[in-house]
Amino acid sequence: MSIGTSGSYWAAQALPSVFKHNLLDRYIPQFGGMTGSRDKHVVYRDGYAGKGRYENGEPRSAEIAMRVASKHLFQHELRWTCFSQSATPKQWLD
Repeated sequence: MSIGTSGSYWAAQALPSVFKHNLLDRYIPQFGGMTGSRDKHVVYRDGYAGKGRYENGEPRSAEIAMRVASKHLFQHELRWTCFSQSATPKQWLD
């Protein structure tokens, strides 16, 4: 469990995460397609990715980006290099 928050904080999305994930779902497919159209490569970094999935099974931002990257690879032969990190690296260890 993370320090400084209750365990329930990581159970489901908070409002900022809802906005972020909605933006990622709508924006990064277009962003990747436009920026990678010439060299067939995109570099993506998420500095506030958090770990894996929420306890309720919903994906966090790193998985959302990886799904887009996978789809672009198979549909458009567009390769993504993804860097996902957390502002609190300790949370990845829980």
